[in-house]
Amino acid sequence: MVIQIQNPLTPCKRGSKNCVSSVNNPSHSYSYIEPISFHNTPSSGDILSLIKSELKNDRHATLTEERDHFLHYVFTTSWLNFKDEVYFFHDQNEKVVHIKSSSRIGYYDFHTNRKRLDRIRHAIETNMQIK
Repeated sequence: MVIQIQNPLTPCKRGSKNCVSSVNNPSHSYSYIEPISFHNTPSSGDILSLIKSELKNDRHATLTEERDHFLHYVFTTSWLNFKDEVYFFHDQNEKVVHIKSSSRIGYYDFHTNRKRLDRIRHAIETNMQIK
């Protein structure tokens, strides 16, 4: 029996220039980012532990919430100490980790959120040798 767990991530607001999310419609090219996918099926504990391991030495990242299948971080930018929300949701049925990064304030983020998630994705894929 497969247990379906509701994805808590929400899409970015339409037209947003300071948010990227894997649950956005792919036709919204600025705010859509692909989820982290994998061929094998690591447990949520394994994949979330890997994400936490990647971020534990990042002085800009603070883990604020952790639940089964879900992590929430707040990143503080080096410039002006802006706060950005970053979410990870492991969907075992789809074999992906949905991701979202959004600025709390402002209209445009100079691609900071996308670059952050791309960097994290690269580190995870390198360590898991996925995709």
